[in-house]
Amino acid sequence: MKDIIRTTWNAGRVNAKQHPRIWLACASALVLLSFLLATYAHGPGKSVRVIKGDLASKVQVTGTLKAINTDILGPPSLPHIWDYSIARMAPEGTEVKKGKVVLAFDVSDLAKELKEKTTESSEAAKQIEKKNAELRIQKEDNRLKLAEAEANLRKIEMLLDVPPDLKSANNLQKTKLDLRSAKAEVASLK
Repeated sequence: MKDIIRTTWNAGRVNAKQHPRIWLACASALVLLSFLLATYAHGPGKSVRVIKGDLASKVQVTGTLKAINTDILGPPSLPHIWDYSIARMAPEGTEVKKGKVVLAFDVSDLAKELKEKTTESSEAAKQIEKKNAELRIQKEDNRLKLAEAEANLRKIEMLLDVPPDLKSANNLQKTKLDLRSAKAEVASLK
């Protein structure tokens, strides 16, 4: 039973792809109907002259105008600058297109300050580079001193390895003191 109802319902629908003539006939009837209504509205036998152009109408209005879209223009807010000079401004009431300059400020003071800050920055960069070079030299000097102290320590240790009967007691005592001093120097440099 459902199949019969579905088939009957589908048979009542008109597919525009299957019947383009029906659509064409409906569109033609609408155009004809609108023409007849326009003719009847002006009375039988009267014609209307149509001219292509702008619609001209005059309307007297009193009051004030208010802009729909407005933008507030002003200088950028910088913490230490409060005195701005306007270099260029569009005349009041002119129509301005997007991207056009409306208001320009004098930037000579800012350009001067930028140049000074750039110079200070480059000088600071040079000072940092100089400090880094000094630190590299100091590091290399410390490595050299450490190598010399370790060599001195090994030399003294070799002198102590000599049997005591071959060395005098005085030299042995002096060498032991030199050993303590060399160990302390190596530890200090490390």
